[in-house]
Amino acid sequence: MRRMPLLIVLLLFGLNVFAQNWIPIGPGGGSDLESIAIQPNNPDVVYIGGDIEGIFKTTDGGSTWNNINSNLAFQYSPAVYFIQEIIFDLSDNTYNSLFICTQMGLFKTTNGGLHWNLLYPKTITTESDFKTVSYLAQDPDDKNILFIGTGNAHENSDGSGNIFKSTDGGNTWNEIKISVNNVVIHGIFIDKLSPQNNRTIFVSTGEGIYKTTDNGVTWNLKNNGLPHNDVRRLYGVYVNNNLILFLSINTHGTPGNPGSFQGGIYKSTDGTDTWTSINGNLPQYQTDIERFYYYWKYTFDSTNPDIIYTATTRSMPEEGNGAYAEWGVYKTTNGGQSWSKATINVVEGWMKTPENNENHAFVLETAPGNPDIVYWGLLWMQKSTDAGNSWNQVYTNNTNGTWKTSGLEMMAVDDIAFDPIDQNIIYIGYDDFGPFRSTDGGNSFKPLDQVQDPYNGYDDAKNIVIDPQNSDVYLSRYEGLAGSVANNFNLGQVWKSTDNGNAWTKISSGLPDGTPYLIMDKISGSPGNRTLYCTIFHHGVYKSTNSGQSWFSINQGLAADSVSVWRISVNPSNSNELFIGLNNFGKGAGLYKSINAGNTWSKVNSLPNYDVLQIKYDKTSGNVYTSLTDNWNYNTTGGLYKSTDGGSSWNKIMDDSRIIDFEIDPANSDRIFAASQSWFLYNASLNPGIYLSENGGNNWTNITNGLSNTYIMFIKLNPFNHNQLYAGTNGGGVFVTNIVTGIETEKNILPKKFELFQNYPNPFNPGTVISFQLPAFSKVSLKIYDLLGRAVAILVNEEKPAGYYKINFDASKLSSGVYFYRIAIHSDKMTAGEYINSKKFILLK
Repeated sequence: MRRMPLLIVLLLFGLNVFAQNWIPIGPGGGSDLESIAIQPNNPDVVYIGGDIEGIFKTTDGGSTWNNINSNLAFQYSPAVYFIQEIIFDLSDNTYNSLFICTQMGLFKTTNGGLHWNLLYPKTITTESDFKTVSYLAQDPDDKNILFIGTGNAHENSDGSGNIFKSTDGGNTWNEIKISVNNVVIHGIFIDKLSPQNNRTIFVSTGEGIYKTTDNGVTWNLKNNGLPHNDVRRLYGVYVNNNLILFLSINTHGTPGNPGSFQGGIYKSTDGTDTWTSINGNLPQYQTDIERFYYYWKYTFDSTNPDIIYTATTRSMPEEGNGAYAEWGVYKTTNGGQSWSKATINVVEGWMKTPENNENHAFVLETAPGNPDIVYWGLLWMQKSTDAGNSWNQVYTNNTNGTWKTSGLEMMAVDDIAFDPIDQNIIYIGYDDFGPFRSTDGGNSFKPLDQVQDPYNGYDDAKNIVIDPQNSDVYLSRYEGLAGSVANNFNLGQVWKSTDNGNAWTKISSGLPDGTPYLIMDKISGSPGNRTLYCTIFHHGVYKSTNSGQSWFSINQGLAADSVSVWRISVNPSNSNELFIGLNNFGKGAGLYKSINAGNTWSKVNSLPNYDVLQIKYDKTSGNVYTSLTDNWNYNTTGGLYKSTDGGSSWNKIMDDSRIIDFEIDPANSDRIFAASQSWFLYNASLNPGIYLSENGGNNWTNITNGLSNTYIMFIKLNPFNHNQLYAGTNGGGVFVTNIVTGIETEKNILPKKFELFQNYPNPFNPGTVISFQLPAFSKVSLKIYDLLGRAVAILVNEEKPAGYYKINFDASKLSSGVYFYRIAIHSDKMTAGEYINSKKFILLK
């Protein structure tokens, strides 16, 4: 299927695109980092890439971070978020041009990450077009010559045994077959001392080192001296015009035999004719758990190749996935003859030892211009400014015992809940890290688990329910979505806290292990005697009438469909009425209804027999809504449906195949928010993002701009502020925005011309709104000037996609008087190349 251009998609939906200020909240960190690039002339500018969150950038040495997925977030599948390598373009001495190797393909930016262009493959129309790019090398003399490798380097899978070469900067590519096997390319090094028209090139693969001395026409394996052929990272450095190659090797060995260790770091000084170990005294085997150490990432002091850093990595699958006793970063100053542990003096964030005891490295890099600066990361980022003698975390900020993100939000999120009594208390449920609590309205958070994975597998906080009268917290936990899918959804239970999450009691008597989804009947019973419902995938529906002290099955009428029960909702005005939704992964599912508090269920036949993503009631109107998809695994059709008669009939109010969640404003039934979830598989019918309808679903406005991760897990309105919307993502943490409503002119189409509007109100004190519109992707500068022509504020200075924009301007720091605002727009779509306009406004205090 071919993806429609963005303009056509928006016209079909009748959408309006507005700029929203989506702000990440949370404690920071929390998912695997995979890659890093430090700007050669400024070590404060750093790019890092993750496995599910995309790419981040800091310009202040890690004090603050910004996710720069930009158009990657809404134009491509979340497979693009897996960033295997980040490489600066050698032809750009401003270092604003970079390449990223992703699991979808090769992308390039020429403006520091504001916009990304697909270089390989040339187009993506289905998931079969995905090309997992593992590495890129650029010819040091002819910067238009690029080599890329294929495969998933992390898992050493999905390779093709090929590299691809471009001689025109990535516009066209030619395949070079290295191996007849589907091996992964882990590294490519071009010898700059070899003739430019007949290059010597080295390539590390899953079956060893290949070398060509004739520009890639013929290749030879060069594994002499290596203990085996399962190699990984390859780098080269020059000392007095002599090339030294370094290589990391996957660890093999026989459990129970420490002397059988085969792996670590190797070196060649003769062009790969021979390899020698430089493992020195690196730890090799942990006896008590029979596990070999594994070293994958390493980095050099740019001024002295005898100074090398390496780090332990999570053990490979054949060795189990667990901890080491001597994990961390190691350093040698004598070329590998001896190593000492560098991670001794470490200032940790909320992921502390031993609570979150995993100090491996997937990211390890020295700054090219300052070898004293070293970055080290896994689920967090650490930085050293003294060559590894001490380290400070750069992913979170300590605020008197709670933690506030620096912008490096990387966690998968499953739920958010607001204390109904104290609006400053907010709970977030994270995958892998459990529940967190904020007591300052979401400014900072505290982990509520004393240790990671406190209940032997129940590490994910799936959904959170709070009693409206006494703030008791109910929490369903399971092993996380990835683990659940892999293990047949067989691990999950329910807990309760009566002290705001400080202590938890398991309340699962009568519940089978599974994937629990919990709701509460909040209008019947009393605190400590609530009616709870819990759907457990593969087991059905369960009910408790005593706040979880005991549970019983209520599957009558469901028959075989009970194994597919996925979601449940209770009418907030009539506790006898409930709906449950099924998920049978495209094999026929649908909706069931009960009018007797779950004693019996009957099938709702007025809806398509699709997988149910979500069910919710609107308390004000009594309407019930559900979102359906034809196949949870690979969806092509579906939508958001509304019923005004208790489910007897339904009207589709949004035609989108993967509406993962929606919210109805409790004060205005016509105001509906819907979240269309992006997906790892490619589907042109998906238009991921968050949409707003202010007329009951007749028209929708896209309010996604500024949201850097569109793998959305849920959306939720703040019950104390219905203009504040939260979005939880799978890898980008939680975002919050204050809703910007639409411009009334030309509401249902994209703008046809560039235009700057008069601000409103005018005169103003101290706030006003400045609006403008873009018919095409443009570079926009919007500045405020005083009567003397001096710039007093910069409101916008970045590239933006087509759409309507509203910018809030706060002039509280300015004195009364007449000011001007001026916009300058540059776009390839303009005949003249530039649109400039200015308008006058008056500040009256």
